[in-house]
Amino acid sequence: MVTYNRNPILIDNIELLKNAIKYSHTKFDFNIFAISIMPEHLHMILKLNSTNDYPKIIYSIKYYFSKHKWTNKNFLKVKLKMAKKVFDKEDIGNI
Repeated sequence: MVTYNRNPILIDNIELLKNAIKYSHTKFDFNIFAISIMPEHLHMILKLNSTNDYPKIIYSIKYYFSKHKWTNKNFLKVKLKMAKKVFDKEDIGNI
C-alpha cells in the first residue's frame, strides 16, 4: 500500500495507522502475519477468509487514515507547501 504521491506520512502518524488497521479489522475478518512500515508505503501479509475482502480491507484502511489525517488545517498546510514548490515564495508571501 502506497501513500498519495509517496508522501512520507506513515511513520509520523503511526498511531493513526494502527487505528485505521484496527478499524478495518472490526469490519472484515483477517489476520496480519507480518507488516513492514516505511514512511511512504507498507507491506502486509494477511490471512483472509475471503479473497474478495482484500480490496475492501485496503480501501477501509486508506479511507480511515485519510479521513482522520486530512483535517482542514492539515489539508491547507499540504496545499500551501505544494503551491510554494510551484511559485516563488515571494509570490505567495507568508500565508
